[in-house]
Amino acid sequence: VGRPVALDAAAMDPDEALARALQEEEDRTTAAALLAAEARDVDGGGEHARRVAFGARLESGVRTALAFEDPAARAHALSVVPVDRLEAEAAALVAESEAAANAHDAEDGDDTAGAKPLSLEDAVLLRALRWFKREFFAWCDKPACKTCGFKDVRHEGMGEPTAEERAHDAGRVETYRCPLCQAVTRFPRYNDARKLLETRTGRCGEWANAFTLICRALGYDARWCLDWTDHVWTEVWSVSQNRWLHCDSCEDVCDKPLLYDKGWGKRLTYVVAFGKDEAVDVTRRYVADYAQCLERRTECHEGWLAATLSALTARLRAGRDGDETTRLSTRDATDVDELRRAGAHVPPADVTFDDLPGRTTGSVAWRAARGELGRGNGSKGTPDDESSNGGGDGDDAITKTAKEVARKRLAPADESLVVVAANRYATSTDPEQRETMGRILGNLVKEPGNPKYRRLKMSNAKVASAVGGDSFGKELLVALGFTARDEPEHGLLFALGDAAADISAVVPALELALRRVKDEDAAGEKEAGAPGIVSDDKSRLEGMIREEFDR
Repeated sequence: VGRPVALDAAAMDPDEALARALQEEEDRTTAAALLAAEARDVDGGGEHARRVAFGARLESGVRTALAFEDPAARAHALSVVPVDRLEAEAAALVAESEAAANAHDAEDGDDTAGAKPLSLEDAVLLRALRWFKREFFAWCDKPACKTCGFKDVRHEGMGEPTAEERAHDAGRVETYRCPLCQAVTRFPRYNDARKLLETRTGRCGEWANAFTLICRALGYDARWCLDWTDHVWTEVWSVSQNRWLHCDSCEDVCDKPLLYDKGWGKRLTYVVAFGKDEAVDVTRRYVADYAQCLERRTECHEGWLAATLSALTARLRAGRDGDETTRLSTRDATDVDELRRAGAHVPPADVTFDDLPGRTTGSVAWRAARGELGRGNGSKGTPDDESSNGGGDGDDAITKTAKEVARKRLAPADESLVVVAANRYATSTDPEQRETMGRILGNLVKEPGNPKYRRLKMSNAKVASAVGGDSFGKELLVALGFTARDEPEHGLLFALGDAAADISAVVPALELALRRVKDEDAAGEKEAGAPGIVSDDKSRLEGMIREEFDR
């Protein structure tokens, strides 16, 4: 394994020195794995050792892809995505696309074939990429001090993962010391995508893991792509286009597969896509001259790689029914045809690829150390120089409109269910519990627009007493429209919509529940006092509770 040319650390700024040190650490890790394999090599030629190391990376890629299929992880991913807003933004994109297609047809004077507009599915993917890059995930060259917040911490080396860090698949931990307060900050390199939805920070590996999980949660067929020259991204199957789309969440880029070869200037060797259905060598899609790339592919024999990937794919598809096997085989044939054509037609020397810039994520020092600045100096238009997300462009018109459109307006609660639940609550609680519940409901009635009153954390002892146990408090909350959530940071809580929700339609039911809970005489009436509806409503209420807690 080659190493970067050693440079005088004094001649570099601290950020570039850090970037080079981390890159060298990654090179040493790869070299150590290869040396360990060579030590086990019985034939002494090294070829077996290289195959072992390569095969281990392939198996690791399969495990990564299968982790995205965990139902709990996908449900958690779906809970953090503003689906309604992205769909509203996507609908606006589709409308723009249709208008452009119609204008194109009018210019050509041909309204029979027509330019194909963007599908809603592909439009949601584009907006998800944008949201993930600009609002959700943050780049991290190095973490700020956990004690004082100072940003210019000093890299101290690699640490051993704790048991908790290993539980979230952190194979290594970077450590940093603050020059101001001397505190040590750990930066575990998590591979657990669900954990990354909490930390929401990292480098390309963390970005690709989290974004691929989100794609699977949104229902896309998605694959995790590993570049042997140290980058990771996602491929998503477009049903409307009948092909795989390259998606780089770090760059908010879709369908620009030559970005790395012709934009960043990377000398790619192997790129393998891992999904729940296959493991595929997709290198041809990402290089302009595959014949030239072949000269750099020296880690294993091409025949061995093809056979190994075929075996992995067969293992992943074992047990599939005939219809599913046929569908996948048809999709395979389409992709094989595209890959065969890709990389075969070398672009003329005068093609500049000006639409493919150098890398934009990470500081200039970081990108320079990795040789990914592209043809220019890469110092312009780089919103992540300060390791932050959010870009710098602000929301576009589509996002601004969609945020308003997607502001959820909760539907009115079923007041007959609220009456039953409030009566049951009032007859099963003591005055202190009813006083706490009265404050909860009263705050919501007085300030329905205040999001802090709409999240009830069961870690709060008074809330737990008023809501939990046999008090029927959970039934009352669900009848009012609250949903149960289990958040890693706060544990179980009940939420009435999200922070931007409009709950004005629920206020009448809140007022009704407040009166019933505070007025013991009204609340103490027998449930038979509401003839004709109570029995059915009790059954419906109990069904809602079962459904909510099953979910």
